[in-house]
Amino acid sequence: MTAVLGIDIGGTKIAGGIVTDKGAVLGDQTVPSRAKEGRDAVLGQLSILIGNLTAQATEDITAIGIGTAGEVDPGRGAITSATDNIPGWTGTPLAEICRREWGLPCSVDNDGNAAALGELWFGAGRDFHYFVYISLGTGVGGAVIDGGRLLRGHGNFAAALGHTTIDYGGRSCNCGSTGCLETYVSGTAVTALARELGAADSGRELLQKARAQDLHAQTLMEDIGRYLGVGLANFVNLFNPEAIVVGGGLGEAGDLLLRPAEVTMNQRVLQGLRGRTRLLATALGNRAGFMGGAVLALSSLGRARP
Repeated sequence: MTAVLGIDIGGTKIAGGIVTDKGAVLGDQTVPSRAKEGRDAVLGQLSILIGNLTAQATEDITAIGIGTAGEVDPGRGAITSATDNIPGWTGTPLAEICRREWGLPCSVDNDGNAAALGELWFGAGRDFHYFVYISLGTGVGGAVIDGGRLLRGHGNFAAALGHTTIDYGGRSCNCGSTGCLETYVSGTAVTALARELGAADSGRELLQKARAQDLHAQTLMEDIGRYLGVGLANFVNLFNPEAIVVGGGLGEAGDLLLRPAEVTMNQRVLQGLRGRTRLLATALGNRAGFMGGAVLALSSLGRARP
């Protein structure tokens, strides 16, 4: 049995797990990322998490795989660009830092790519060769699996799904553009909108109220679902996937979000594509990111294909 560490670095937390090549999780932990304090704070939290996981491991850890917010050069394992969700993250040689500190092979990729690999190998994507993964977290990330492999594009920048435009001239995004999908369906955007409309103090509270039949909260969730559906229609028209898998914290909303999203998606796709793309919630939940990190680690050992 091969055991590796899978890590998921996000804007609010860092999650990690000890994962086998069969997809069994032998232990996991989450710590705050302290991202707003910048690069050094995040690296400090990452070190604490890896130290805690290696200390509790009963199997030899043979590699580390990390999915992180920001765009990544997977060859170097370095962050090529990042938004202010993690200030100072751009340029961080993350794989080199981990190899130096822990003496283990380390692979790094964008968190959306990593989570998609997690779903492909161990989750909702196992039965599909062509699917889109989208994560509704602090920001909106995602990836495209094309013929069983990641669609990377020139320079590894493909599938920045959260930064596709759904409203020309719409809300300002921290990427520098306007009207990005992320500004309407990310956890950050939903929290801001819920507070602005007096519906809830957070996205999580909004979801709780919607589940408790609060009409205001349910209406707002339907609106958010329709915004999501516009984005999903674009992805269906562009990539013609068999399925779209929705993850991230807001993805836990299930049908409250996915039902209006699916209706809107099928209203807007090309006629020949209507009803042909399955819309699914993540099978891995909040473990998708670190499970994908584990796939990256296993691939460095020749035990998986990225």
